[in-house]
Amino acid sequence: MFLTLFVTIYFQSSSRLTNAYGLTVCSVSVITTILFMMVIKSVWKKSFIFVILFGLFLIIDCLFWSANAIKFIDGKNKKINFIFIIFLKYLKVHGLLF
Repeated sequence: MFLTLFVTIYFQSSSRLTNAYGLTVCSVSVITTILFMMVIKSVWKKSFIFVILFGLFLIIDCLFWSANAIKFIDGKNKKINFIFIIFLKYLKVHGLLF
């Protein structure tokens, strides 16, 4: 209940909340696509052509994400930066980052 109140007070309007939600969903989609491409190559040991073919989905996800990237102007960049840092730490812990 307190978290709901905090989120409501923080965003102050429903339009700002929906903008943040849309950007977050697009970011999760991009990250999931990248991780799945890594699974195709590393875990399933498929050839690079499968990774490239699945990369078409990444292009579509990035197009949707770039359409929502305008929300950075409204101050949504803090949340995206936080998610990106967690994503990089995950990759480092599992040895998928240099």
